Amino acid sequence: MLRQTRICAVRCSTSQRINMNDLLITALLVVTLFLILGSGVWIGLSLSGVAWVGMQLFSSRPAGDAMSVTIWGSSSSWTLTALPLFMDGGNSIQNSPQSRHVQRLSTLVASTTWALASHQRRWLHHLCCRIGIVGRHLRHDWQNDTA
Repeated sequence: MLRQTRICAVRCSTSQRINMNDLLITALLVVTLFLILGSGVWIGLSLSGVAWVGMQLFSSRPAGDAMSVTIWGSSSSWTLTALPLFMDGGNSIQNSPQSRHVQRLSTLVASTTWALASHQRRWLHHLCCRIGIVGRHLRHDWQNDTA
C-alpha cells in the first residue's frame, strides 16, 4: 500500500490523489446513515445520529458538547418562526369559508385584467393605424386574433 502511494505521488498530481482513509470514513458514514434510516428513524434524527457517530469516531472534540451548542444555536433563531406561522395561516385560510371568496375574487381580477389588456392592445393597434405606423390591412387580422 505504501509503495502504491509513493508511485501515485510521483505520477499523479495532488488533485488526483485520493486518500483511502477519506473513502473509508465516507463509506462508513453512508452505511451508518442507511442503517439508521432503514430502522425507521426520522431523517433529521438520522443525520444527527450520523454526525454523532462521526464525531465520536473521528474527532477528539466531545460530541455531546459540540452538538448541543450547534443544535441549540441553529434552532433558537427567530428566522425559523416564520415557517410554522405561515403553515398555520395557510391551514386557517383553507378551512375557512373566506377561501372560496378569495378564489372567486382572484378569478374575477384575472379575467378583468385579461379583458383590459385585450382592450389596450386593440386601442394601441387602432392608434398606430390612425397615425400610419402600422398598415390598415393588419386591422382585420388583429380583430380576428382578439375575438
